[in-house]
Amino acid sequence: MMQPDIGYVLLRPFVWKRKSLWTRCLRWLDERRQQVQLEEMDERMLRDIGLTRGDVIRRVPFNRAREYRV
Repeated sequence: MMQPDIGYVLLRPFVWKRKSLWTRCLRWLDERRQQVQLEEMDERMLRDIGLTRGDVIRRVPFNRAREYRV
């Protein structure tokens, strides 16, 4: 039976955390881009998608339960 590489076994938790951190960073950048786009919209455009200026200021579209995908 082949033994697992000890380096892989020891570093595996760190690789998972780095991937998770990277995923969170990408998600934050995407939400920031969307927030900027929402802030640039006028009242009519926001009303068309069911939001108000107050919703955008309070970041309502981003205060939802998140789905974490791997």
